[in-house]
Amino acid sequence: MTSYIKWFELLAALGAIINWKAICKNEFLKHLAFLIFFIVIVEFIGNRIQFYSRYNTVFYNFLVNPGIFILYALAFYKGFEKRKNRQFAVYGIYFVTIVFYLTIFTIDVNRYLNIIGYNFGALFVAFLAILKILEMANKETIVDYWKDPLIYLLLAMIFYYLITIPFYSITYYFYIHKIENNIGNEFLKYIDAFFNYLLYSLYAIIFITWNRKKLPY
Repeated sequence: MTSYIKWFELLAALGAIINWKAICKNEFLKHLAFLIFFIVIVEFIGNRIQFYSRYNTVFYNFLVNPGIFILYALAFYKGFEKRKNRQFAVYGIYFVTIVFYLTIFTIDVNRYLNIIGYNFGALFVAFLAILKILEMANKETIVDYWKDPLIYLLLAMIFYYLITIPFYSITYYFYIHKIENNIGNEFLKYIDAFFNYLLYSLYAIIFITWNRKKLPY
């Protein structure tokens, strides 16, 4: 079920390219598009080197996951209006990056993803999305912010990253204890895949449909 995710990521990237003239006027969306471009590039590179599984895992541990968290922080930094939220994005990514690389050697970097570092990063992204929703809700110019499509993208980010925390943690536990064919793990895998597809589908829809009349978040 997860084998098609890279094509949804590619669709989101193409959506940003098609409507780039409108997207580049919005700092938040523009930097989210940079994030999607990065994800597509590293996913296809990772797919090409997957035969060498050792190097594929190292690639994700040292470049892909920390790079994704850094680009998320940059996008939210550019999208926040409140100074304290921008400061949180900056200090938070310093903290997450330090934790990520300090904990990376607590596992076999050739075989497993850095679960501790990933979980801190996932919580960080989810919290940034919550802050963005609260910032949008408090704007006096918003009559009904539930009509804004960005709300649903932000909610998808929150649900996706919160879901991946137990998924990757349990998967890692099963791997190191050599537990196979666990029903609970399979269930979490389908939940993770569902929110992954949903997240990148929303990216694609928002990138393609965004225009200059949208509110400047």
